[in-house]
Amino acid sequence: MTVEQWGPWVAAAIGLVNLVAGIQAYRGRYRAWLMLKGSLFPGWPGLASLYLGVAFTLIGVSSWVMDHGPSALKFMLFILLFPTLVLGIIAMFWLPPMLLPAWVKETRRKFKSGQDRLSQAMAPGGALYRRLGVDPENQPRTPPGQDSPEEDEKGQRN
Repeated sequence: MTVEQWGPWVAAAIGLVNLVAGIQAYRGRYRAWLMLKGSLFPGWPGLASLYLGVAFTLIGVSSWVMDHGPSALKFMLFILLFPTLVLGIIAMFWLPPMLLPAWVKETRRKFKSGQDRLSQAMAPGGALYRRLGVDPENQPRTPPGQDSPEEDEKGQRN
């Protein structure tokens, strides 16, 4: 088999895998891609996989359509392929708020209001309070009403 023969099949297979991952990301079932956000890509790579999956699937199908399909189908293929490919590439770096799923908007709202689990654990009385990323010398004072550790004559906590 030559590249011309198996290339479209590979593109379609990659496209279908990305398409399924993108659907799962939009539904909120697949969230592991969030590890890539910010560190590798500043945008929404998991959500971009939906658009890139459609584009790569269409690239795989385009070989057959260009050889055997009617001209109207070729035109529709181009009308679908080009915008989804461009949107998928842009979504790796930025995605308009109207294209974000509801679970992302809700998570952002929780982060901003401090209602997410991590913010609550870092708050006074939480399981991670005074444990992560705070130098013991610069720890904030204990809020009123809570027991504070005793300090010795040098001002250090016991």
